[in-house]
Amino acid sequence: MSVLASIDLQTLGDAFGLGAIYALMAVGIGLVFGVLRLVNFAYGQLIMAGAYTLAYTSGWPVAASIVSCFAVVVALSLAMDRVVFRPLRSSSPAVMLVTTFAIAFLFFIPGRLRATSERRGCSACGPTA
Repeated sequence: MSVLASIDLQTLGDAFGLGAIYALMAVGIGLVFGVLRLVNFAYGQLIMAGAYTLAYTSGWPVAASIVSCFAVVVALSLAMDRVVFRPLRSSSPAVMLVTTFAIAFLFFIPGRLRATSERRGCSACGPTA
């Protein structure tokens, strides 16, 4: 029996879906670097914000959930550009690089505080037994 015959269709679908996500991330990073000449290390955190938006709106209709995901990511991107990157455009590449690290860290902390391996309760959510 060959290896491919033992892999079910769900595994193949998951693999192609994950590969497509990685490919989209790589294209996005390449486009940002090609246009701005900036390696934006906060790019992954923007994707995290979009994923959280999709998770929080999972009870909504699919189209509304996707639109809200795009809205959150575009709003964060525009805010980053206007508040942080635009004033630093004439700075050295090292300053821009450190700035992207700082933004990535600032976006990472709320996500890390929200998603931990510990079980936590919420008074509005009811008992957590």
